Amino acid sequence: MAKYFKLRDLLYSSTNNTRISQGQPNINIPGNDGTSYPTKDEIVQNMDILFRECINPVLDYFGGASELTISSVYRSAELNKLIGGSGTSQHCYGQAADVVPINGLPTSEIFNWCVDNIKFDQLIWEFPERGGTKSWVHISYVKGRNRNRTTLASKSDLIHSKYGGNRRGNYQHDILKANSDFLL
Repeated sequence: MAKYFKLRDLLYSSTNNTRISQGQPNINIPGNDGTSYPTKDEIVQNMDILFRECINPVLDYFGGASELTISSVYRSAELNKLIGGSGTSQHCYGQAADVVPINGLPTSEIFNWCVDNIKFDQLIWEFPERGGTKSWVHISYVKGRNRNRTTLASKSDLIHSKYGGNRRGNYQHDILKANSDFLL
């Protein structure tokens, strides 16, 4: 599975940990949603495939866990709702991870490497205007259905205007490459 992380790291959520420290129950347990979400075994299998096909190759290329970290992988439906995640988030299925640079690597480099080197369902360059560790790359993989869909997520009209294309709100789909020069 995750070459650089343990299963507990893939279930980690600072929001959930804060709740637990305040005496509230753990709400991020795979397969415990009481909904139509997949079972724990299906979620773990999805994370295994995601890491094998996408995340481990990214980490291998960029120097492992000393250079990149994962800020979010699995989220229960309740946790996802609590943090304002999409109602259709692939995180709830264990099919998505958010990759964050630790040592100043531009997220545009991670995004562009992924475009050129891995198969994915969605690849989202998230809020590059924030820079550093406040920007991330969302990578998802769905066994048997990988659309290779690229997206820019930004609140900056200036950044969006430099890409053109189909924009809906903060999202602009089908960008070919991330260009950190657009951030200047």
